[in-house]
Amino acid sequence: GTLSLTSSVGTEAQLVVGNNVSQDVSVFFDSDTNDYYVGVDDTLDTFMIGSGAVIGTTPYFSIGATGNVGIGDSSPTALLSVGNGDLFQVDSNGALSNTVATGVAGTFTNTGSSDSFRVNDTTTDTSSFIVDASGNVGIGVNTVSYGLDVNLAGTGDSSFYVRNGASH
Repeated sequence: GTLSLTSSVGTEAQLVVGNNVSQDVSVFFDSDTNDYYVGVDDTLDTFMIGSGAVIGTTPYFSIGATGNVGIGDSSPTALLSVGNGDLFQVDSNGALSNTVATGVAGTFTNTGSSDSFRVNDTTTDTSSFIVDASGNVGIGVNTVSYGLDVNLAGTGDSSFYVRNGASH
């Protein structure tokens, strides 16, 4: 069947779910294989999209009362939080952080053949920091030719230090 919303004013139509009391409100999608919901968890004061028939069951996407967005996180604590427990975050200033108690703090996986990781300070940067697809590292170069490829030309400093913990 079809549900149509119309307005006698002719400028807008609105569907209201809930009655302004403390309760979870949602629209439930009952499929033959997977069920999904879209709604508000009143306890968390959070809009959610997830799997299941009950709000809060397997949340995939959440927007908290402060506007923080969570992917796989029902209580996002930063502007963008990814993973249960805010494992990866982007704050309102664009700063990235991740909260891994042990092990690797972050992993970039290159599935192609170009540079795996590159840092430029401008779009026309010719002095990048690069980790290429082979694991070679370049500083101040556009193309990495060696395991460690450093070009300090034009910096006014011809010093290059390798330290073992002692100051120079």
